[in-house]
Amino acid sequence: MGATDQNRTLILCGGLQGSGSSLISWCFLQRQDMDGVFDTAHDMVPSIASSPETHYTWCKITTCCFSTKELTEYFRGLGWNVRPLLVLRDVREVWASLRVKQYGRNGTTAEDPPLRLRLQRFLADWNHAFHEGWATIQYERLIHQPRETLEQACTDLELPWDEGMIDWTKEHTDISDPRYGNVNFLESRQGGLLETINPVNSGNIKGTIAPQDLEWLETTFRDFNESLGYPTHRDVTASDNSIDIASFAATRRSEWKQQRVSNEKTMVNIFPQSLMQRFGLR
Repeated sequence: MGATDQNRTLILCGGLQGSGSSLISWCFLQRQDMDGVFDTAHDMVPSIASSPETHYTWCKITTCCFSTKELTEYFRGLGWNVRPLLVLRDVREVWASLRVKQYGRNGTTAEDPPLRLRLQRFLADWNHAFHEGWATIQYERLIHQPRETLEQACTDLELPWDEGMIDWTKEHTDISDPRYGNVNFLESRQGGLLETINPVNSGNIKGTIAPQDLEWLETTFRDFNESLGYPTHRDVTASDNSIDIASFAATRRSEWKQQRVSNEKTMVNIFPQSLMQRFGLR
């Protein structure tokens, strides 16, 4: 394979928000032969350009508005040699985390889809990965066996090992597109992977889950849990509601609409009605 073809190799990393994919993205972008996108806006198709200075291009996406399978096919259609990597984590931990995160909006729009729809897209990705032989990386295993887990992922992706994935020699500014990264991770990271991870806290469900949602998660992801060694059932503190209902009020589109109404009211108080009508503001 020539240099030009090699530079068109895209490692496309997908996974749910709250799955630990930022940590994994940081590890891979520490490689000397790789550069790219630390994270993407979950409601936009990322714009990716190959770098003549590195052999491989990296892009981390989150399974929300698009599935990893969809974006894999999209970039292959643009001429990329795509090697998908899917991040796996106990979905009960992910759900509990998303419920209290600003970006975990249980909405009803294309930009902020329901949590159940996001997880269904992820489950379809996992089934596709299972049957197509995609590379995967399990977050819990990474925390307890960091080097072995990353080495196996590199083998599955047909990448040579790079010690930088553990040592973290690059700075944030050394990455060509460091936008949209997880702020909490960037602020809490230490000198290297081993100094940053905390196996003691791994596996804890930090938050609550509504009883009907927990039942849905454990029924829908039964095969997923059994395949990855997760328990079939976990005792989780129940939330106040029996089920979390997706709502338009939780979306950014609702906030934009409210802001627009507020701005219009402000304009009415400032400008005469005749001027508002003249300029099409009312």
